[in-house]
Amino acid sequence: MGTQKRKVRALEISGRRQEFIDLYRTATDLWNVADAFPELFGTNIRNRRNAVAQVAQELGLTRPQILRYPSIGEATPVSKEELPDEAIENQVAFDRKIQQVTAERNNLKRLYAQATKEGAQWDRLIDMLRDSVTALPPVQVDPPSPDLPDTTNHTVVLHLSDWHIGETVTPEETGGLGAYNMDIVARRLGLVAEKTAELVELRRNSINVPNLKVFLGGDMVGGVIHEELAETNGANIVQQASDGAYMIAQALTSIASFFDDVEVVCVGGNHGRMHKKPRAKERELSFDYILYQIVGFLVAKQPNIRMRISKSFYELVNVDGFKILLMHGDSIKGSLGIPFYGVERASSRLRSLLDMVGERFDVVMIGHFHDPMVGDRWITNGSGKGIDGYSAGMLHLGSQPSQNMLYVHPNHGIVATEKLFLSPADDRPEIAVNRALPDVWAQA
Repeated sequence: MGTQKRKVRALEISGRRQEFIDLYRTATDLWNVADAFPELFGTNIRNRRNAVAQVAQELGLTRPQILRYPSIGEATPVSKEELPDEAIENQVAFDRKIQQVTAERNNLKRLYAQATKEGAQWDRLIDMLRDSVTALPPVQVDPPSPDLPDTTNHTVVLHLSDWHIGETVTPEETGGLGAYNMDIVARRLGLVAEKTAELVELRRNSINVPNLKVFLGGDMVGGVIHEELAETNGANIVQQASDGAYMIAQALTSIASFFDDVEVVCVGGNHGRMHKKPRAKERELSFDYILYQIVGFLVAKQPNIRMRISKSFYELVNVDGFKILLMHGDSIKGSLGIPFYGVERASSRLRSLLDMVGERFDVVMIGHFHDPMVGDRWITNGSGKGIDGYSAGMLHLGSQPSQNMLYVHPNHGIVATEKLFLSPADDRPEIAVNRALPDVWAQA
């Protein structure tokens, strides 16, 4: 007699045949049936559920569809009322988790095997290269030649703008981001003179740099066009122009001692104007213009300094054939930093205007925005003042005080740019230029 038949016979003898039939048809899992009849299924640990099914088959029993695990082909959508109970759902979720973990394990094993194989191949390649590649022989190191490799004369362009001389900025109003006063102006102008000479001397180890162009690009004075400026300035408007000119002239004469020829080109800004609202006419009615004229008086005896003071909003400067259009930039509308589109548009329109009179320029240099940037056809300068209460508190913007210095090659145009950072001067009183003119200016 087969095993299943013997178990059916045992059920009949024990009187538990009907109990087996009822439990088989209602149990959520055949393991439960096996557990209820340990005398029949206790020894067949590995395949107890199959043993239960075989006994049921011997009895001609079938389980309801809802209690069967459907195959892929048998699975059909069911309504909420037909869904399996929680036990079956949990079992399905558990089985799926087992399959997922198994798949992840197999994938990690595959990746590990691949990585170790590739790593071994890479190690073999490195060992082969190490054994077969011969290092190049050492070269003879010669000290730099004193002869200049490039004998073409380069010209330095120093762009000084937006110094706002006379304004007072306190660390309290900027949260420690910036400070400014007349003493700081004197120190920063002293640093400009020192660093210009130092950087040019370094360049002269490889190129000729005989000439200098200094652009005074406007807003050299703080002015009184805003009420808060008039109330908080550390110097009145006459002192801004006169003392400012005196300090700038000292810096210029110091720098000029390092060059054969120095041309100072000046355009006005918007802060120095004498009217509340900007005007298109008589731009020389400005304290920037007065400052420039005083600078001219003060450097008049310097044989290598020439002054050019513009009454227009721009000045076209020829630097060995490379043409620079210098303007302050207040006519370019913008907010929250440099209006790149506005600068490009102004540059394009100015090119068209100058083309009408047979003139051209290669690059436009502007100040006004206090943010140094270099574009393909334009260059913006930093400021001598740096971050103030307006830029930090109102715009949440600002740049460290700095000024631009460029090197112009007659064949290649601008070949290098350098930025003079001015904050280090604030703690160096020994480099400051003299602050104030004497009571009789002619005795300066």
